[in-house]
Amino acid sequence: MEYSKLIKQCNGILLFALCLLISGCGSLFPNASASPLSPSSHIIHSGTTTTFVCGDERIGIASYSFFTAEFIGQTGEKRNEIMSRINVAIEGKPETSRDYYAYDGLIIHYFKYRIQVLRLGIDLQNRFTEVNVAILQKTNSSGASAFCT
Repeated sequence: MEYSKLIKQCNGILLFALCLLISGCGSLFPNASASPLSPSSHIIHSGTTTTFVCGDERIGIASYSFFTAEFIGQTGEKRNEIMSRINVAIEGKPETSRDYYAYDGLIIHYFKYRIQVLRLGIDLQNRFTEVNVAILQKTNSSGASAFCT
């Protein structure tokens, strides 16, 4: 008898969790956040913005408008995959605002920064763009560009 009560309680908890997922509380990454895959990259969900701190400047990147398209990549190959739009701007400098079509592997040279789109994807319900930003002029001890946080 007690075993059947336990199963009913577990079913109730699972149903509650499923309702939370369906209602919008089930995103693996609910807001723009640090990526679990790379400490220097950020996950930006569609309709949200994240900020990278790069020395004395802050770079804001917004992600929106996901769609599938056929296009020619930076190395000349024909591709057919998911793209998004991103907007990049240096905080306090509205004249630096730029819009780009983003796809996996895209590298953007933006003023003194290198912005790399690592991947586009979807978690449980939200589309996202994962990017990292590096300062081009500064290098660390190994000679690589210094990543922004």
